Amino acid sequence: CPCHQSTFDLSDGARVIFGPAGHPLPQLRIGVNDEGYLEALGDFDEPVGPAFWERG
Repeated sequence: CPCHQSTFDLSDGARVIFGPAGHPLPQLRIGVNDEGYLEALGDFDEPVGPAFWERG
C-alpha cells in the first residue's frame, strides 16, 4: 500500500505480511470477458474504505 507502506500476500487471502495495516485487503473476484477485458464477477464481501465513509 503506497499510503502506509503495508505489504500483503495476494496469494493467501491478501493477508498482511508487513506494516501497520490491521486487516487483509478486501477481495474482488475478476475474470476476463469474451472480448478480453477484465470484469468484476461480483461485489466485495465487505464494505471497502475507511469506516467513517459508512456513517450516515
